Amino acid sequence: MSTTVETLLDNFYDLKIQRTNIAREIDDLENLIHSITERLDELNSHDPQARSSKDWRDQFAKARDKRRGVRDTVAEKKQEMRRIEARIETLTLQIEYGELEEGG
Repeated sequence: MSTTVETLLDNFYDLKIQRTNIAREIDDLENLIHSITERLDELNSHDPQARSSKDWRDQFAKARDKRRGVRDTVAEKKQEMRRIEARIETLTLQIEYGELEEGG
């Protein structure tokens, strides 16, 4: 299947924008993980009596579960980025092997 140069460039641009947006999301999520970890550290710094309260246990469990969920989301976003990078690689191969029509 042949593709015009213009279409190829549009696809490249769209994929690179998608990849940039996902990278930004990953950065934001990793910052969130860092914040949640700081919160867990702060909770762990409470005295043993405070750590035995139901409220403390609930807060700790909620933060730990949220961090786990964010880590799962980061993994999904990284997989999505790998798929986009594979598509970019495919477009690059199309150029290298001349699967383009001239004068699109």
